[in-house]
Amino acid sequence: MKHFNTLIITICLSIFYANSASAQVSPLEQTFAERVAMRELDKRCNLFTPFERRAMNAFVMQARGDILRQSWNMDRVNLLISQAKQGVANKSCSDPMVLSETNRLKKAYNGWKSQFIVQYPGEKSSWTASRAGVDNWRAWQDVGGGVKVGYVLAQNGLAFAIETNNTSIAGARIYLRNSLKIGLPTQSMRGRPALRIGTDSYMASYSIEAQTKRSVDSRAASGKLFVFSNEVTRKTATLDPRDYYEIELFDAMGRTSSYVVEVGDVITAFAFGAEL
Repeated sequence: MKHFNTLIITICLSIFYANSASAQVSPLEQTFAERVAMRELDKRCNLFTPFERRAMNAFVMQARGDILRQSWNMDRVNLLISQAKQGVANKSCSDPMVLSETNRLKKAYNGWKSQFIVQYPGEKSSWTASRAGVDNWRAWQDVGGGVKVGYVLAQNGLAFAIETNNTSIAGARIYLRNSLKIGLPTQSMRGRPALRIGTDSYMASYSIEAQTKRSVDSRAASGKLFVFSNEVTRKTATLDPRDYYEIELFDAMGRTSSYVVEVGDVITAFAFGAEL
């Protein structure tokens, strides 16, 4: 979904130019403010369908992540949100500019929905999101060593999972930052997961055969898939986009191997994969 046109910028960023300290707005910030403004209008005006709204929320978060990974300035992001909301607070739902932008975004959503596979590149790794239906994988990162991490289609929607081609692996766990203990990611730790002392660990709930296929009619690859709880699915999909986390696989002898996953645009990849 491409970012909104320049018309909406006059709505949501006009308040910036009353304050010279905030007058310099980057293209990334414009994109983010535009998306926040339309999401705010939708709350009041019910402009979009639930599916369109979910996509809108994902792309707000994508733009937010772009800014944070570039500037590492959460205060600036919060200011953009506040100003964008104020900028459309008194805008009528029937305003021709609002209606025109709404129609344009609906068309953009239809184009996004028609895609089957998308790459979301990060600093070090990329998320691949697919709704092609080749197998049950919907969004994933290949983290090396024949290990795949992400979200598979399960009975109750998408679930966080780890797949390995090593059939001797007996279990899997994940280490997620506890921000109440150690705070949000900092630039000094850029590209690295939080130290384990500042994380919460979770074990996989169950394992089944690997799900990856080369084609719809082919057999699944040899290996195991470890599926995690709904809590882990929710937490991994809503992590700070600047963060990284660690996963660990272990065999029956207790031997372990660990891998690092970049959060990046996970929420956008998740939303794309969930849109069937």
